[in-house]
Amino acid sequence: MTVRAAADSNYELFRVIASMPGIVVAEVGLACVAIWREEVTDERFHLQRRGLAEVVGRYPKRAVFLCMVEQSSGPPSKRMRRASVQMVEELSENLRCVAGVCEGDGILVTISRTVMLWFVQLITRSNVPMEFFRDVPSAHHWLCKHTDMHPLETFMRTIEFIRTQLDVLELRKRIELIEDNVDP
Repeated sequence: MTVRAAADSNYELFRVIASMPGIVVAEVGLACVAIWREEVTDERFHLQRRGLAEVVGRYPKRAVFLCMVEQSSGPPSKRMRRASVQMVEELSENLRCVAGVCEGDGILVTISRTVMLWFVQLITRSNVPMEFFRDVPSAHHWLCKHTDMHPLETFMRTIEFIRTQLDVLELRKRIELIEDNVDP
């Protein structure tokens, strides 16, 4: 799905690169945005890796990565954290910066933020600037220092629309479960 900024514009507001229940990966301007709603699995991680590589390939040295972890998504395993470090290191020459957002409050979110801080310490071999935030507006403000971004209001509306893709996938999954349990 590609959405243009205006009917007569060639400028893409955003493009969903890949999605499945638990994750959606989109291109928003020069940013690859991954929104995690469920736990990190190999299949979901592969979608994130593929999406980031695609955006970095389209915008070398200008692309940024925004990884958003919703409160419902638990912290990644040690193996997945290492895979994340490797992913960023492999793309570091053409990646402008990485921003992480861990949404919510409570002990699970605190653990997730701690894991993300550990991630930053591991990635220090890379020259890619990296920061982690509590919310998208804070991450957006920081990303604007590193590359051209949509205005905050437009960016926030876009992120919320992209999140609806996860809602639709979740609803489809529930409908399939109901249909599987209904006798003909």
